[in-house]
Amino acid sequence: MTSEVRICIIRGLSDPSGKVVHMFEGIAVGADEVADIGPAESALPDELLRHAERAVTGQSRLEWERYTAAAQLHRLLVESLADTPVAMRAVDPFSVCAAQLAAAQQMTQQGAEHHLTRALALRDRIPMVNQLLKEGLIAAHHIAAIISRTDLIEGSEFMADIDRDIAEALRRPGSWSKNRLRDMVDATIFRRDPNLVRENRDDATKRRGAPKRRGPSVTGGVQSTAGNSQVRVVEMHCRRAAV
Repeated sequence: MTSEVRICIIRGLSDPSGKVVHMFEGIAVGADEVADIGPAESALPDELLRHAERAVTGQSRLEWERYTAAAQLHRLLVESLADTPVAMRAVDPFSVCAAQLAAAQQMTQQGAEHHLTRALALRDRIPMVNQLLKEGLIAAHHIAAIISRTDLIEGSEFMADIDRDIAEALRRPGSWSKNRLRDMVDATIFRRDPNLVRENRDDATKRRGAPKRRGPSVTGGVQSTAGNSQVRVVEMHCRRAAV
């Protein structure tokens, strides 16, 4: 992709100022600078690190665009038909909306439905976290985990407070591992309403199980959902049995 094409993509974003916030230092970076990532072969180590930073920032911004487009498509194709006979059809407007997203983004129907659900959660449940994604202050791959951990705050009287607290924590300097991010979100929710965290854990416990299926040639399979520690124990025993 040429530099001119990359610049056109970034300038096509909805922010008319053409500014994206630097991910780690909070420095406003121009769209041209974000887009103009030169060839890696001729770059020095410091330049390569800056290029990687800019790429992550641009990726976050483009992911925000995808979620925003999906949420707006839902508003036009689904919310506008609420409480109408169309909403009761066998193929409901949500499925039609997801199918159009799937075709546009070369995704499966299920993947598009998950993406659309996350887009609505960002728009309606955690809008301040959504703003951080727009600014490039959080990595795009953290979004699914944050949405999943905040699932039960939907409709809670503390929803806006939890959204604000999580956003404030994410603005602080530092990196976020999967476990650190999970613990931060859970602790934030617990401070506002401990019952929400307990309900989340109770729901996870109820989903545990081990369904089995028969396969050809006297083989079969077992799919287990359990706690992490239990999964490690089962895996260890399976490896020993296979030796």
